[in-house]
Amino acid sequence: MKPRIWLFLALLALTAARFQSPGRIELTPDESYHTLWCLHPDWCYYDAGPVIAMIIRAGTELLGLNEFGIRFFSPIIALGSSLILFLLTRKLYGETVAVWTVAVMNILPVFQSGSLMMNPGGLSVCLLASAMLTFWLALERGPGFSIYWPVTGLLTGAGFLTEYTGALALLSMALLLASTGKYRREFARPGFWVMLVFFIPFTIPVVRWNAQHEWITLLLWRGRFAMADIHVRGMLNWFSECALSLSPLVFAGMLIAGWWGVKKARHQFKPRFLLFFSLPLLALGIFGSSSKPATMNSMMPAFAGLVILSAALWHEAAKADKKRAIFAVLAVVTGIGFTIYDTGSACLRGDGLHPWKSAAIAIGETRKQLEQKTGKPVFLIGNNDRVASIVSFYLPEKRVEGPGHPPVYIPESQMIESQFSYWPRYDEFFAVAKDAPHPDAYYTLEEGVNPFMGRTALFVSDEVSAELPTAILNSFERIEPVPLNSDTLPVIRVFVCYNYRSLSL
Repeated sequence: MKPRIWLFLALLALTAARFQSPGRIELTPDESYHTLWCLHPDWCYYDAGPVIAMIIRAGTELLGLNEFGIRFFSPIIALGSSLILFLLTRKLYGETVAVWTVAVMNILPVFQSGSLMMNPGGLSVCLLASAMLTFWLALERGPGFSIYWPVTGLLTGAGFLTEYTGALALLSMALLLASTGKYRREFARPGFWVMLVFFIPFTIPVVRWNAQHEWITLLLWRGRFAMADIHVRGMLNWFSECALSLSPLVFAGMLIAGWWGVKKARHQFKPRFLLFFSLPLLALGIFGSSSKPATMNSMMPAFAGLVILSAALWHEAAKADKKRAIFAVLAVVTGIGFTIYDTGSACLRGDGLHPWKSAAIAIGETRKQLEQKTGKPVFLIGNNDRVASIVSFYLPEKRVEGPGHPPVYIPESQMIESQFSYWPRYDEFFAVAKDAPHPDAYYTLEEGVNPFMGRTALFVSDEVSAELPTAILNSFERIEPVPLNSDTLPVIRVFVCYNYRSLSL
């Protein structure tokens, strides 16, 4: 059989195997956070568009609000990414390199993780690879107009609403056309501008949501990439995380291929094409990591072009030099080893061991005991959005205090910290008068009432050695640590906080 047939059979088998894991592995805090998004539909969210929430909502509508339903589309998206990368690479470098590209992509630990868990990075890879393919086809069918121009705009727009960095694809395309004499004339033709017209509607949800929320996304990104925050340690941490997420030898091979590609890109269009779709996002990750570390999942789209370039250049180098061939084989073998270890560890952890689920069950039992003791309902607070999200998901009784409220809150603060800051909070005052024009409007202490006043809360923290937040210490009369009855808990601390009295401004 031809290599591509073996590849397709392997992909089908791998996809079938991936479907065996999603329901066995406990959700990550990020997955549970995005699941809360799907339960609170909105035009946009604090740090991303609505696409990931829509995908999770579709899966849970089909299969229920559980791990398998949340992750149902992850293996399908990974399969789609692999097939699109095959088509794109075959266009650029032929079928043999295309087979190796897909093989290398699927041995990357970060890609394998994205195929098992629902995160924006996996979907962003699929959408960017699709946009790269349609953009190439649009150029290939030039100088006349092609349907691939508007399709590229639609795919780029969907990528933007998955992760805001998806808009960098437009910058990549513009730089690519501007730097290539043959294609510079595209700026004077309708194709490129039609693509932008089809992209623009995807900005409407972001603009609408931000206009209603004081343009918080602009402030968030401005703070994240403040030049004053740049330091070497953050960059070194970013590179070390890349080495672990891609496996060290594969990452080294990518860096070498990137160096070769820069040299070739001066005179060859294909390496330039791939580099321009990778370098802007990589630069964003490197410099942005100085102020806030970029997750490898969010950087996955940048590696799509580099994997193609690495497969092409190392395939060429291996044919000419035996030592380089040995290095390439070792890189692939170690990549497989890293992926098997990473995936195997996750699956083993999922077999009968669910630490956050155990913690949430124990927290729920502790709440029941407190309510029996005090005779009043107890509300829950997590020390950050990750803890609040995952405890919310695994609580046996997902009790909410009112419409739109999350099951677990984060500490009250004047700062906007996450999407939790825009959902109803326990420090808000509400109108109680029957003739109040807007029952859900915010009211001051003199005009309204806070239904949480005088009540007891459980505060859950994953910061073992840190002091309790000032917002917790100053807004409750008395705080006591409480042990949880479970042998499989994550490293967390739980406190009973008595008599909530709100912070004075």
